[in-house]
Amino acid sequence: VSLVYHGIDNEEGVRLCEPPCVSNVSGGGFIFTCGSIRPARGLEDLLCAMTRLRERADLSGVVIGGGVSPRMSPYLARLKRWSVEHQLQDRIHWVGELSPGEMAWCYRNCKLFVMTSRAEACPNIALEAMANGCVCISTDDPPMPEIFSEGAKYYPSRCPHILAERIQQVLDSGPVALSAMRKCAMQVASGFSWDRCADQTVGVCEALCGPPGGGGE
Repeated sequence: VSLVYHGIDNEEGVRLCEPPCVSNVSGGGFIFTCGSIRPARGLEDLLCAMTRLRERADLSGVVIGGGVSPRMSPYLARLKRWSVEHQLQDRIHWVGELSPGEMAWCYRNCKLFVMTSRAEACPNIALEAMANGCVCISTDDPPMPEIFSEGAKYYPSRCPHILAERIQQVLDSGPVALSAMRKCAMQVASGFSWDRCADQTVGVCEALCGPPGGGGE
């Protein structure tokens, strides 16, 4: 069994574009999370945490990017009903699928990025968030600590009260501490590249089959 990590797409040429549906929340500072909408994402943690953060003047709300399959539509509807029942409908913004430019804009303009997933393989959005210098908070479920390493603060999944505490701590951090968190995330992200992924994949294949023309079976 061999382990080869994904890489990160080069976004230097991506034109940043503010999603139109975010304009009414971005001015006051927002939390960003993204990914396909399904139970394994654990979005309930973040929604519940927001009930404890509704009074913060420095937090306009949460922006949730990501598509939903027809099979998951009832799940999304349930989350939206929950938000209405807890009077969070004006603080939770479901923006659907975003273009690369819109994703990059959200990464670079959010107050912090939150990863609530309870199961992942190699989460590309975690790598993207760190590469864009996000201040990150993540569950401590595998493989998130393996990917984020020192580039995130952690909380136990299904413990929204602890997630709320972590968010409070980050929001109350000074500019020096926030800058250090962003630099640390970018440093961790620099260890992932598609060139390294390709080289290691070829290396695994050669170890199993031998180099091209080497007579391996």
